[in-house]
Amino acid sequence: MASSATSSSSSTFKPGDLCSDPPPPLRLSREQLKHCSEALSFFKKKLKIPAKIAQEFSRLQEMRLTSGEMIKKCSVALKDENLQKNRYVDVIPFDKNRIILNSERGNSSSGNRYINASFIDVRS
Repeated sequence: MASSATSSSSSTFKPGDLCSDPPPPLRLSREQLKHCSEALSFFKKKLKIPAKIAQEFSRLQEMRLTSGEMIKKCSVALKDENLQKNRYVDVIPFDKNRIILNSERGNSSSGNRYINASFIDVRS
């Protein structure tokens, strides 16, 4: 059973596709195309009102965390043993919603349980 799942998934995924330039075309479902069209339409309307975009950008800038707030809210990601696990220095998970790995065989130090990932709840 596992081998059939492996063979069917290997026919659709090719590791070489990860590095191809340009990337292979995506095949979207009708529902995905509908959502993309709606999003594109929304953003085209936004472009017609530059003052509104500037206002929204200003609000986003006001919501930015200070470095002190960032240190407090992302303390696990900023620990010395975890710094090298962050691909980008400015993209780190908040402590309150980070994914915590299960410890392996009694090795429960925080450095071994860290991954740079955040839990995202998609329930409506």
